[in-house]
Amino acid sequence: MRKMAIVFCCLVFPLMVFAQAKDAYRFFLSGRAAYQDRAYTIAIRLFDRVLALDPFGEYADDAAYYRALSYYEDERYQRAVQLFNQFLSFYPHSPYREHIAYLLVESYYHTKQWDRVIQQGTLFLRNYPRGEYSDDAHYLLGSVYLIQGKYGSAVEEFVRVVNDTNSTLREMAFYRLGLAYFYDGNYRQAREKIQSFLVAYPNSSVVLQARMLLGKCAFAEKKYPEARSLIMQVLSNAPAALVAEGMYYRAMIDIEMQNYSSAINYLSALVRYEKIGSYPNDYREDGLYKLALLYKMQRRYQEAKTALEELLKLTKSKETQLKASLELASLAVLLGKYDEAKTAYKKLADLDKGYLPLARQKLGELAFLVKDFGEADGYFSEIVEKYSDSPQFPDALYWRARTRIEQGRYEEAVKDFDQFRKLFPTASRIEETIMYTGNSYAAMKKWDDALVSYNYLLRNYPTSRFADSAYLAIAWVYLQRGLTPRAEETYQRMAAAFPNSPKAALAIYSLASLQYNQRRYAEALTNFEQVYRRYRTTFYAGEALLKAGWVYLRQERFRDLIRFYEGADIAYLDADQKAAFYNLLGWAYFREGNYDRAIANYHTSSATATNITTVLENQLYVAKAYYNLEQYANAIRTYEGYIQQALQAGKTDNVPTAYAEMAWCYLKIGEKETAESIYQQLLTEFPASPATAEAIFRMGELAYSSQRYDEAIQHYQKLLSLPPSEFQAAAYYWLGRTYLRQEKKLDALRMFEAYVAKYPAGDYLPDSLLQIGNIYFSLNNYEKARNAYNTLIGKFPKTPDADMARVQLRELQMVQEARGDPEKLYKIMVRESKTKEAKVLALEKLAKFYEGNDKVKEAIETYQAIEALELSPNAAQAALRIGQLLATQRQFIQAVQAYSRVLTKYEEETLYPDALYGIGAAYFANEQWEFARRYLQQVVERYPASTQAKEAEKLLARIPAGQ
Repeated sequence: MRKMAIVFCCLVFPLMVFAQAKDAYRFFLSGRAAYQDRAYTIAIRLFDRVLALDPFGEYADDAAYYRALSYYEDERYQRAVQLFNQFLSFYPHSPYREHIAYLLVESYYHTKQWDRVIQQGTLFLRNYPRGEYSDDAHYLLGSVYLIQGKYGSAVEEFVRVVNDTNSTLREMAFYRLGLAYFYDGNYRQAREKIQSFLVAYPNSSVVLQARMLLGKCAFAEKKYPEARSLIMQVLSNAPAALVAEGMYYRAMIDIEMQNYSSAINYLSALVRYEKIGSYPNDYREDGLYKLALLYKMQRRYQEAKTALEELLKLTKSKETQLKASLELASLAVLLGKYDEAKTAYKKLADLDKGYLPLARQKLGELAFLVKDFGEADGYFSEIVEKYSDSPQFPDALYWRARTRIEQGRYEEAVKDFDQFRKLFPTASRIEETIMYTGNSYAAMKKWDDALVSYNYLLRNYPTSRFADSAYLAIAWVYLQRGLTPRAEETYQRMAAAFPNSPKAALAIYSLASLQYNQRRYAEALTNFEQVYRRYRTTFYAGEALLKAGWVYLRQERFRDLIRFYEGADIAYLDADQKAAFYNLLGWAYFREGNYDRAIANYHTSSATATNITTVLENQLYVAKAYYNLEQYANAIRTYEGYIQQALQAGKTDNVPTAYAEMAWCYLKIGEKETAESIYQQLLTEFPASPATAEAIFRMGELAYSSQRYDEAIQHYQKLLSLPPSEFQAAAYYWLGRTYLRQEKKLDALRMFEAYVAKYPAGDYLPDSLLQIGNIYFSLNNYEKARNAYNTLIGKFPKTPDADMARVQLRELQMVQEARGDPEKLYKIMVRESKTKEAKVLALEKLAKFYEGNDKVKEAIETYQAIEALELSPNAAQAALRIGQLLATQRQFIQAVQAYSRVLTKYEEETLYPDALYGIGAAYFANEQWEFARRYLQQVVERYPASTQAKEAEKLLARIPAGQ
């Protein structure tokens, strides 16, 4: 029986095992079919049945493999990882081990366990360096390194894949290699790889992404036009996934190219959409932030505020919330809403208590901004004393020192700066604190301590960004101590040490200014021109160019100024500098007498100027130029425009001058009544102006030259009622002269003596003393005459007036000692005269003696001797008298010749009416009616108010009819 049982088992058990294996195989085939149909849940159950029926059978490892694979494909990666690890333990010799080991890496990748990816991927490659999935592993490792920012390692992994030309992953590895180079900042390599990628894979699914990356490379390399072109090519055909990125970078390019309006348009469109297509807009938050910054830059503060408020609603990032809140506070500052800004800064702590020191820091900076230095000091001190472990502590210590400088608490500021340097010896602001320490000592006039700080900075930080400023500060200290040569030397050292610093221009400019102020014009000019030529793009280049022009003007080198300025490059000058440039060029042409060019440059200056003062100054000199060109109508029109514009602008300082000069233009064109009305308006509106005094004086001159002596006296006397001026002084003198013309010697004497008493240093003092002496001499008051002559000789010994006084003193002595023959006396005086002036005076006395004794021939000869000496105005008066005497002798032709010399040879306009009348009268007496009429009419037309005009009218009436 037992034997039969054993036989049965031997026959039946193999049949049972065979049946189970057959079922397992059937379940495996069904599971694999379900797997292939992606029915992963069914497949997993079937594979579980296989393993339950035959755990060590022929299909056990296949079932375990496909079961784990099903979990993987069903994205149930955690379970897949467990089964992958279990498989590797249970089936050490399975042909599926390599694939399972690789899928383990992929599973970690899908679950974003980056460190496990690197660990397992490295292990996989160590076990299967040339396996079927080695490229896949390298690709995954490269992708993880790219995500972690380990760009060098990513490059190494992607290069391995790209070098395998048969790899199916080569295309994407090639693209990601470019990405790795890009994120690593190696834009040249990134560009080269992406360009090679596009050549190799022109139909790749990531072609547009690659082109976008090329655009981003060009952007990073600051090749903005190229970047813009590449980005726009992508945007023109971009899928939704790339639209947000393209719009964002297009806006960034516009920002860099300062096309802010275009950037705003792109960013506005970008932030409008939460999603673009089915893709989230990852650029929306940053786009909102940058849009707000652009609005802020363009002073569109309300729009900036709206964008920031929208950003605060949108973002969940505390960092972004902080940035937005800070910007909102800064907007309040810009709008002058300091209370709002203060409230905003105080709310920062509500975001996180850790922001409290930052809030205090910003509140301190706000207080510093509004110059509430006491409050600022309080906030900074709170941080220094309570939050010494906060990131804000260094800045608070620094700003407290700056605040104390503003409060004049220089000693405390120095202590804070010293503490800052002790606590933070490697801080970026170390050099700045040394500089401010020097400035604090300088403010306390502790010059030696200031120099120690500045020199310490230069010695220990020779390449510091403050080194050039330290040199300038040292030079300033030397100037304060009166050590100008040391200051000049320091400026030169600074310019030599930092020739490329913008402040080198300031150093050389300052050196040139010192030389200019010391009238060392040649040196100043050299340095001003150096600043202009070497530092063309700096502000000081323009100032130096202008100062060089002033040097040329000072030296009256007008042609050199014109030559220099006509070849100057003024592209870098600002508007006001250009206005000053053309103004100076106008001055040079004006002084050279090239008034047309002067006018052109004055007009250019006005068109460039941004301030009314320059425009008005140019107008005034345009009018003067027209006057000098004798274009009186243009001058009048320009003066009128100037006056109207100046009055509207409230710039009236030079309006009286313009009125006076415009009146003079009217006088030049013969419109005396208009001129007089302008003078009267000037007297009414600007009674205290020097120009008013000048206008009245000119009217007096005009009346005097026309022999309207009573009218001249009225004008000169009106001047005496105005505030003191140089013209009032001249009025006393010319009143004396006018009274002399009227033979009112006592009135003349009173005016000359008043002038001498009031203006002991006046320009007319020598002649006034001479006239006083002469009047007293003529009145036989020899003692007072002698006193006047001696005073003149004592004060002005080398003047022609003194020579005349000496002649008069000798004559006075002769007259007193010898009461004999006057003719003999005057001849002796002529013979003993040592100067032309003295000889002329003696000859005039002799000529008058001859006239008084009817010795006409001798008188004419004496006047001819005076004219031969060519001393103005005596020669002109002598020629006039010769003509008059010849006319009495009926030598009319000779008389006309003498009168003509007055008109053509001498510039004594006061004698013109007499000379013209004399010629006309001579022709009348000689019955040359046509010539007589011509000259007599000139007298009437040109000098209508003169006595000669009245006499001319009488003679004209007597010319025979028809002649």
